Amino acid sequence: MIVNLIESVEYACFYTVLCRKNKLLAFLFCFVASSVFIEVINAFSVTAGYYSAVNYLIGFITLSIGELRNSLQKISCSLMPELITAAVNSFLTVAVSFLFYGAIDYASLFENQYVLMIILTKVFQILLLYLTARIILGHELEIPVFDEILIITSILLCKAAIDSLEFLLYLDHYDSFHLGIAILCVVGFIVVLGFTGKDVSDKTKEIMHADSEKQAMSYRMDLMKENIASQQELSRMRHDVQHLLNLVRTGSTAAVKVEAENLQNELNQKVFIPVETISAPVNQILNIERQKAMTKGIHVVYHLSIIREPLLSEDEIYMLLTNLLDNAIDHIGSGKEILVSISSDEEEFAISVRNSIDGKILDSSGQMPASKRPGHGYGMMTVRNVVNRHHGYLSMSDEEGYFTIRILLSGKVQI
Repeated sequence: MIVNLIESVEYACFYTVLCRKNKLLAFLFCFVASSVFIEVINAFSVTAGYYSAVNYLIGFITLSIGELRNSLQKISCSLMPELITAAVNSFLTVAVSFLFYGAIDYASLFENQYVLMIILTKVFQILLLYLTARIILGHELEIPVFDEILIITSILLCKAAIDSLEFLLYLDHYDSFHLGIAILCVVGFIVVLGFTGKDVSDKTKEIMHADSEKQAMSYRMDLMKENIASQQELSRMRHDVQHLLNLVRTGSTAAVKVEAENLQNELNQKVFIPVETISAPVNQILNIERQKAMTKGIHVVYHLSIIREPLLSEDEIYMLLTNLLDNAIDHIGSGKEILVSISSDEEEFAISVRNSIDGKILDSSGQMPASKRPGHGYGMMTVRNVVNRHHGYLSMSDEEGYFTIRILLSGKVQI
């Protein structure tokens, strides 16, 4: 009697935690309904399936009182306590039975270790129900209908398989009906896992695409900031030139000489001839990255032969070139030199980025460590994703004081 009341409180607390409103009413309904139902079934002989079905219904009504989001979520959440209870009971029964008797001896276990089993099962049930509720509450996302159906199907198959296996274990004799149910549940669960795997793969692709768009947007924002900074710098230099011309008019030769030298030094440090090719994204990225390198005292040389647009989308060009050049700047050696070669024609798109280094860059597996800079966490993983998407070639080497990355994409591959 006490054990049944504890289980009713467990289920009522689990459902109440998930409820959005009317928590007290939901708790009271679940506790009273479960208690009354347990008293009824104690007076009659009912199957495990019937017992579970009524508990599912009580859970669904409780969650409806608490105004959980949608019907499918109510169904999946109402199924969980029964599955957790069955899984905990079966696992502990087998584990403790082997611990004490070296075999599954259901009768001896509950005759000699009944109190221990009750304590263990209830502690583990309460713990897992609490953790499950916290996990559900911590992921307040709208789950697609297909995903909810997969979850519900998985829970039902697991529960049916556990019930059938328990029947076989406790009776300790062959029963083709329950064995067949267990096998069918396992096969069904494998099918569900297949659908789940495909669904996860599709969701992963969507997430990666969204992340790529977010990263490309970040690059565009950086470009806008650089353009604004360049406009401000040009405006200030215009003011300096006007000041120099005024000095020339007044005839102050010494002042003109000093001002001219200052202006010349400033021009050498901050002004460069912009890259201009037929590819606007390439131009923008190369100009921005060279500006970054110049602020760190790094000399950048570009060798460009672009006679047609690269075999990539604009977003992919942003991700590829920005990560390559950022990596070169991050890992620059005392030589302070970066050499970039880019060629693009009807046959192929090739990139080579070579920067001076001090020591070794590649790790023991021949790979380059991912960048940890904020906003650029993808690093070489992003570069590889772009190259692999287009069935391209990528190689890395660090020798003779230089680290080199080469990429080749063929125009013969369908992009």
